Amino acid sequence: MKQSQIDKNWFVIYSVMLVFGLVWAMIGDSNMKIVFVTAAFGLFLYSGIKMELNALHAKKAH
Repeated sequence: MKQSQIDKNWFVIYSVMLVFGLVWAMIGDSNMKIVFVTAAFGLFLYSGIKMELNALHAKKAH
C-alpha cells in the first residue's frame, strides 16, 4: 500500500476516534473522557500534519 493511502487511513481512524470521544464526553463529565478527547485530538492533528508533509514531499519528488 502506498504511504499516502496509509496516511489517509490513519487520518480517518483518528477522526472517528475524535468524534466518538467528543460525543462520549458530552454525555457525562469524567476526567478520563477529557483525557481521551485530548489524546484523540493530538493524534488527529499529528496524522493530518504527517499526511500533508508526505504529500508535499511527494510533490517535490515529481
